[in-house]
Amino acid sequence: MCCAINGMGILIRINDVCIGFLLCFKPPFVVVLDEVELVHFERVHFQLKNFDMVFIMKDYSKKTQSIQAIPMAELDPIKNWLK
Repeated sequence: MCCAINGMGILIRINDVCIGFLLCFKPPFVVVLDEVELVHFERVHFQLKNFDMVFIMKDYSKKTQSIQAIPMAELDPIKNWLK
């Protein structure tokens, strides 16, 4: 899945335990799903080409993590992955 984090276009990898991209970022961007309370989709309008995804952690004192500019074609696969 191609998208943007902090304004940089990158390729994100997902699996059953986490979502992340390790090579470009110091510290690496990794979200462990066991630590996530809620995933919020923003800008989901079918006239738009992209949407954003925000991870809200179970520990509310931690900052939210977001991924921007995810292609709209990835919406259903991401929803199925999160189920």
